[in-house]
Amino acid sequence: HEAEDDHLENYTSIRNIFTRKLRSGVRPVDIKHQLVSPADGTVVHVGRVEKNVIEQVKGVQYSLKTFVGRGVLPKYTHRNGEYTLYTTVVYLSPGDYHHFHSPADWKVHLCRHFPGELLSVSP
Repeated sequence: HEAEDDHLENYTSIRNIFTRKLRSGVRPVDIKHQLVSPADGTVVHVGRVEKNVIEQVKGVQYSLKTFVGRGVLPKYTHRNGEYTLYTTVVYLSPGDYHHFHSPADWKVHLCRHFPGELLSVSP
């Protein structure tokens, strides 16, 4: 019973159910940890980006440029002139809450849509 409104008949669409408002305090952010998930779900993959390739679920791989678009990522460098990126896949099941939240105050300056086939990552 985490939703502000627990009465299913008050939701007019599936989208409204997935994006329902939660009661205050049901998703506290643990400030002792350096990383928190922005959404409910199950972590199904965590990995390091190697040779500009992102490995996803079930062995599917994507080039970094294909996945995030050209010119999106700034050049992060270390002493050896290389950068290290990590990726995480969080699977949202149909019963999971589908809004994303951030514990930081920030603004979106760029939003991109990458058309293509949508593939299920169901574990």
